[in-house]
Amino acid sequence: GGSILNAIGGSVINAIQQRAGIWNNGTLIDFGGGSANDVNNIKQENSATNGNYISMQVAGSLGSNDGAAIWLLNLYENGTNNIQQIQLPTVGVKSTATSINDLGESVGWLQDGLGELHAALWTDQHNLINLGEVTSDSNSYARDINNSGLIVGYSVGGYCKNSYCATIWGSDHTATDLNSLLDESTKSAGWELIMAQAVNDSGLIVGNAFNNITGVTHAFVLTPTSAVPEPNTFSLMLFGIVSLVTYKARRRK
Repeated sequence: GGSILNAIGGSVINAIQQRAGIWNNGTLIDFGGGSANDVNNIKQENSATNGNYISMQVAGSLGSNDGAAIWLLNLYENGTNNIQQIQLPTVGVKSTATSINDLGESVGWLQDGLGELHAALWTDQHNLINLGEVTSDSNSYARDINNSGLIVGYSVGGYCKNSYCATIWGSDHTATDLNSLLDESTKSAGWELIMAQAVNDSGLIVGNAFNNITGVTHAFVLTPTSAVPEPNTFSLMLFGIVSLVTYKARRRK
């Protein structure tokens, strides 16, 4: 798995040979297994017993997507590390958490007994919510969640023109095709948003789009034209012929 730079403190998480861990000031702290995908903002804390420490939460999975999990970390100045692993509830065969916000809410996907994958949200109390798909699509993936609870990802199936369609979930957890929120001139130009990969706290969304007329794939940035976190329409910016499937933009500023 790739590396992700935390917004403060310079910590980087990485899964090395399926062993989740976090880099802290140049030292690798090994979680002893699993795969780490995201880390939320570091909080500076103080303990009367052990002095100053930093706390954070890491989202990922046990083994090879065998079960979504988060790790609660307290890293003390005296060198003591307190790591608590929590396996998140799931339904079906496999699951993984791909992103976690500063409130401890995490998103990802779960695989049911039929082999279909569904976007999932785990609340800060670790309760599971199946986010579902747009219309009749059979699969969906949640890629990112911001601190307002806005979730982005994509759905897969017959409803989408190119098999994939970028998807957004608001506070009611209803899946909405992001293409339905684009202005008519963008749609007429042939653009189809196929995957949404990340969303920041201002509501900006990045991902990749396909043009049905020219056949090219571009990176995109969507800017909400109404209030965050429940935008109704977006303006679209396109950047080069590039795929953002593995891109992970940090939402913190």
